[in-house]
Parts: sequence; structure tokens; C-alpha cells
Amino acid sequence: MKKIVFVITILTLVLFSKENGWAQTSQKTFHINIKVKFDLNEPGDTLALTFWPHFAIKLQQLSQVDSNGMCSFDMEQQFPFGTFSVEKFKAHSRNDHNRLIERVYWEAGDDLIVSIKKNAIINDYENCTTFSGKGSTKYTLQYKIRKEQQTIYDEQIIKAKSYDDPFTDTIPDMKPIEDRLISVLNQGRSTISPFIYDVLKTDIQFIPYIPAVEHLKLYIRSKYVKLPQDKREQLILFLKNHILPLKKMNASQAAVGASSLFQHTYGNLYYAIALLENNSPDLISTIEEVNSNLKGLQRQSIILSLIKTFGLIRQQKEVELLQKSVKSYPYNIVLNKLLQQTSINLFDYTFIDTSGQNVALRQFKGKFLLIDFWYSGCGGCATYYKNVLSKIEEEFKNESKFAIVSISSDTKFDKWVKSIPMNRYTNKDAINLNTGPLGDKHKFCEEIGQQVFPFALLVDPKGNIIEYNTTEIKHSQKLLSATIRKYLK
Repeated sequence: MKKIVFVITILTLVLFSKENGWAQTSQKTFHINIKVKFDLNEPGDTLALTFWPHFAIKLQQLSQVDSNGMCSFDMEQQFPFGTFSVEKFKAHSRNDHNRLIERVYWEAGDDLIVSIKKNAIINDYENCTTFSGKGSTKYTLQYKIRKEQQTIYDEQIIKAKSYDDPFTDTIPDMKPIEDRLISVLNQGRSTISPFIYDVLKTDIQFIPYIPAVEHLKLYIRSKYVKLPQDKREQLILFLKNHILPLKKMNASQAAVGASSLFQHTYGNLYYAIALLENNSPDLISTIEEVNSNLKGLQRQSIILSLIKTFGLIRQQKEVELLQKSVKSYPYNIVLNKLLQQTSINLFDYTFIDTSGQNVALRQFKGKFLLIDFWYSGCGGCATYYKNVLSKIEEEFKNESKFAIVSISSDTKFDKWVKSIPMNRYTNKDAINLNTGPLGDKHKFCEEIGQQVFPFALLVDPKGNIIEYNTTEIKHSQKLLSATIRKYLK
């Protein structure tokens, strides 16, 4: 009898492992081993590896090119799967962009060597890249799919501009495009694991949603405040009945949950619905809605996406609901990291001012701080300053217990200093600081979980975060003003 029970237990574990996509082992850490050789690398150049175990968080590691032109990464971390990118700090005279490898899926056990030839066409890295080493076939296949997708995707985005009104326009049929990409994936099916196959297939099945969802998101964010109630209700019904229902994916829950396009698409959809239901979206009610509509790992994955989209206030009720809703590996680890990021004390960080001197945020102890994180050339950052921050500066200019700290991630010091008098992102009388040559690779950015621009934090007089990139501090002067006054009381 004991032998039968033992066999049943083993079979159950095997099936559970297959469904979840990750081996259920006692291993607590994994190493991302990647070597990158780029023809334009020079000894001493610095490259950055960025790893996303989920859309909601990122990890970073810096490494220098050795005398043989090779840059080696060995990142120890807690996740068996995710996406990564590699970028270079040093810009070349041709003005190629710095992202050498653009977000590709990684699995535990891969030991990768990436060779990038000098590209004849500016920014054309993918046609000059080859992969070798353990697990390399999955990267070669991803690049093949990407090449097939690029032309198709560009064409569809152009066409998508003609249906930016969900009340009058229809979503085009993109099934033929999906079929073409699945055909490329199937050509390499035998060379990759069943889990990565399901993840890539899920991504492909979500590609047709991208143009529609992006335009719906822009439409709603730009017009939701002025939409009458009947239009709001009509649009909510449209989203819930036609866009939100999850199509049958024929893949494991783990694979669907791990798909970056699933995380991004559904996170945006639930946020759009929350905006329509309430001008100040409520994270708690949206999590409850997700809990009622999605199951298992898919549900937990989307809840993590919502944290990044909504931001966090760290109310006890909010934290308890998150911990109750996200319990499964590896998403429970992602949640713990997110909660750690929002509990970091900002007085531990130092930046540089316009004279090149180090400035510790600790010197502003005793004040409520609104921290605005931006970079030159960021259109959203300029809009945020023009429509929100500049007005808040004027409204609270005589408030001794409150200050705005403007932090730029520009890596070129002179470019940053010259941008200040333009009053496009900040002004010369503000507290203007910079992350230095590391830009958004400054330890502040990783430890705080900064991934988007603009990025805003409201900090109490002791350096604790009380609003983490929430709608209340990002979307309008009215909301931000009310939020600041609430804490100043």
C-alpha cells in the first residue's frame, strides 16, 4: 500500500511540474551565464545585462569587456525563467542605439555565447547576431520569429491608426499573421523545451491584440475624464465582452502567465477598465475583479502587472490582499521583491547636482518630497512637467514642509545641465539632481524598481515611500494636489 501511495505522489509531482512549466526542485538560485562578443567592443567598455523574471521587476548586472573583446555575465538570482536584454554604455560615432540584444526569453541551464558582427546598416543588430552554447537554439528561433514579425507588425501598426475610436471602428482580422508566425515557430519546435514553445506560442497569439489594445489604452487615457457616464459604461461593456475574455491558448497556465505580452496586454486592459470605472483607479477592487475572472498562475501574473501599472500606496489592506492573492512560486518571490522595493528608505541614496557635487537625499529630512525621475527627450516626462509638476511647483512654492526633487538619468552631464533652463522637464530654481554616468543603471533604479518614465515617488519626512508611482501623483494636478494636502495635514 505504501508503495502505491509513493508512486501516486511521484506522478502527482510530475504532473504538477509539467503544468507549472518549472521543475519543482530545492534549487533556490540560478545563474544567467552569457558571453557577448561585439565587433565594435573595445577592452574596458561596459555592458549591462538587464533581466526581467516578470514584467513587474528587473535585475541588473554590469560587466566590462576583456582584452579579447569578450564581455562575460554571471548573474546569480532566484528565478528559473525570464527575459533579458544587453546594452552598451558607450555610444559609437555612427549613433547606433545601445541595445545589442533586445528582450529574449531565457531558461535556467542556458550557457550562451552571443557573437555580433559589425552591422552594415545602423541599428541592425539582429541580422548580424549568432548564438551558440547550451540552449542557443531557442534564441536563434526567437530571432527568426522576430524577423518574420517585424514587417508584418509595422504594417499593422500603420493600419491601426485608422481605428482609434472603439465606438465606430472595428479590429481587423489578424489570424493569417498569427498563422504565419506559428508556422515559423513550429519549424523549430523539436529544438526547444515544451515550456518555451508554449510561451512563444502564447506571445504570438497575443500579437494581434497589440495594435487594438495600444490604441484603446491611448484613447481611454486621453479621453476618459471627459467621457459621459453612458459612454463609459458602453466602453466598459465593450472591453469586458470583446477584448478581455481570454482566448483558449492550449498551453499550460505557467506558460501563459510567463508570456510578457500576456502580462503587458492584460495589465493594460484591467487598468483601462479601472480608469473608466473610477477617475482615481482603485487597485484593491481591480485585484478582486481579476481574482473573479482569471485562475491560477495567470491570475497571479496579472496581479503583479497591475502593481506596476497602478503603483502602490502600501496600505495594510492592500498588502494583505496582494499576499493572499499571490502565493505560488515564482510569483510569490516577485511580489516579495516588489514589496521590498516600496519599503526602501530613500535617504540612503546620493546623486550629483549641477556643480558636480554629491548630494544625499538625507539632507531633505523633515520634508515631504515628490521625486520626479526623467531624461532629456522623454515626451511623457515633458508632458508631466508641463501639465502637472509646473503647476504643483507654483501651488506649493511657499510650503516649507514640501519640496520637489527632479532627478535626471541623462548620462551626459552637459546635456542635462543645458536642458534645465529650457523649462521643459524642470526649472533652474528646482532641486535638480542627476544619476551620473550610470544613468538608469544607477543602483537607485534597480533597487527601487524604476522601469518607466516619468516615474514619481512621494516620500515622507523620514524617507519612507508613501506613494509609489500611483495614479494619484502622476495623472493630474488636481489628484496630485489633493494627495499632497492629505499628507501635509
